[in-house]
Amino acid sequence: MFTLYFTHLSTVRKAIGKPSEVALLRFMEAFTGASIELNYQRQYGKRLEAIFNCRTKCSFKIVQPREGENRLLVCLKGEPETLIGRCQHLLTSSPSSGFGTLKPLSYAEQEALVALVRDLGRRKFRSIAVAQAYLPLDFFFFPSSGGSSSSPEEDMGRFNEALIGGQLPLQLLGIVVLENPVRMSVPEAIFKCRNAGIKVMMTTADHPQTALSIAKTVGIVLGGSHSSSSSSSSSEELHKLETSQETTQRPLLHTSASSSTSLNTKTTTTNLYTSAHLSVTSDRRLAAILASPTTDLVFARLSPEDKLRLVGLCRRLPRSIAVTGIGAADLPVYERASVRIALGQYGADICKANCDVVLLDDNFASIVHGIEEGRVLFDNMKKSLCYTLSSKPVELLPYVLAFTVGMPKMASSITIMAIDLVADNFPPIALGYEGAEGHVMLERPRYLRKERVVSCEYVCFAFFLRKRV
Repeated sequence: MFTLYFTHLSTVRKAIGKPSEVALLRFMEAFTGASIELNYQRQYGKRLEAIFNCRTKCSFKIVQPREGENRLLVCLKGEPETLIGRCQHLLTSSPSSGFGTLKPLSYAEQEALVALVRDLGRRKFRSIAVAQAYLPLDFFFFPSSGGSSSSPEEDMGRFNEALIGGQLPLQLLGIVVLENPVRMSVPEAIFKCRNAGIKVMMTTADHPQTALSIAKTVGIVLGGSHSSSSSSSSSEELHKLETSQETTQRPLLHTSASSSTSLNTKTTTTNLYTSAHLSVTSDRRLAAILASPTTDLVFARLSPEDKLRLVGLCRRLPRSIAVTGIGAADLPVYERASVRIALGQYGADICKANCDVVLLDDNFASIVHGIEEGRVLFDNMKKSLCYTLSSKPVELLPYVLAFTVGMPKMASSITIMAIDLVADNFPPIALGYEGAEGHVMLERPRYLRKERVVSCEYVCFAFFLRKRV
């Protein structure tokens, strides 16, 4: 289940991989008291693996059977609401019956588990469901099986259809709860973005309640009446809208609801939107929501297609769009963004190769610090050029008078060049190294088509000292 490996640095075993994968690995080692690398990964060789996709809502791995076994073991982990609805049995453990007792998973128990996941999401916890299934050896195509005429792609498609249709004998192993600690510097960085006129939107594939709780903690969504007063009352409507569009996939957990009514309630009372909401929202309505400067937005349970649609609508606005991402699925979104930001520690290599900025510490505050430094650099460039241009009319005046009126030259060319080299070199360099002023992160973002380093207003200020830069 874990796509990571170890590096041996002295006596420290360091796991390399995504943070959630590393956390699962550490949990399993502490839970079993044994090395996953030695006791499990070597005993169960990998035959087939599929990463998380928005259609199946889970990732899985097929492992080779051990000696004496005539069946394949399928290990799955993914979205709890979806995976719980597809499980038919629950693997329990008790002092009397011991570990590994199967019991049927009833509808009431499924609903209770889904309610537990939603409650954990409100408390900023991330939940991952883990399940397993046993399949016959001839279910998949492998070179060693012999005599199979189907291709691996066909067998993979057949497995996905059986998984989505609930035809696999899945056994729920449990729900792993992870805590995403918020870095101390992030709330302050979000506050700076608000003062600087920068709109921050959260897009994630996590549970909606988890995303909303974290967004409130860091300040993306303010705890005012517009966002927090209706979040608890509309969370059930959010669940109804999500489940009503997936009834064919999870018949045990879904109840029918009016999508249009839930959408209208959601768009007017809260700041949380999911893929189910976006699917019934027109581009015009969504563009109006994105263009609102005072609306705090959180998008959860999004697919790569939804992210691509959001970035495409944002590009229509007269603004610059900066996008951060981790996985290779975010690459199409990268290509449409104005500024592409990759994570240096946990980001995919293909994202780093196609990005404009790489965060070495994977910290959002570093992005805000970079924006502040960029504004300081822009202001210092204007100061340096303004100082340089302000002396040029005085230096050109003797030559203009000599050419038009016939007055004698008051300074030779060598004198003017000496003045430029001595007086106009060092002061502009000093201005270029000035620190940030107090208002640099309180100004609105500039428009690229109007506010440039050299503009008509700027030249008027530099030459005639009339207007403000």
